[in-house]
Amino acid sequence: LCACQEKPQPAEPPPVKLETRRFERSLPGCGDKSKREEPCVTYRIEWPEVVEAAAAGERAAEAKARMNAAILSRLQPAEAPKGFEAEAAQVIADYERFRGEFPASSVNYFTRRVAEAVVVGRRLLSVQITAEEYRGGAHPEATRGYLNLDPATGERVDLASLARGGGMERLAAAAERHFRAERG
Repeated sequence: LCACQEKPQPAEPPPVKLETRRFERSLPGCGDKSKREEPCVTYRIEWPEVVEAAAAGERAAEAKARMNAAILSRLQPAEAPKGFEAEAAQVIADYERFRGEFPASSVNYFTRRVAEAVVVGRRLLSVQITAEEYRGGAHPEATRGYLNLDPATGERVDLASLARGGGMERLAAAAERHFRAERG
């Protein structure tokens, strides 16, 4: 009976190797009430960096560079100063200016952006980007988006390239049906 078992197939290596990177800045003592009793400001970015791509030779380096650039570009708004260090410095300066004007306020400023790989396949690397920010106002702002990349080339994969043969029209019709049902 033991000879009748099917041999397990060797697992296919992932097309890319990812390592998590982090960038964080805050005022000294933030998060430790014994060092800093008043509210605080934190700036944290986390993302997967492609450290190896499965493509051959020079193509691997190009694909890796494209994927990393695409991920990083989605982690920083266009209107922000270039680079995480510069943006963090601006957020902290804005907070300190606010605290100078309103010293009794209990408001905490924060910026958190996290990108994580949700699909790592031979034909698709899908990265979810979640951003949360509070810099005063009625409530924090939160967004979620996705970045889809071809691991072999590093190029973006858009919905139209996935939905072939009338797929976009069928998808639009299904979305319209759901929208109309939801909205009456």
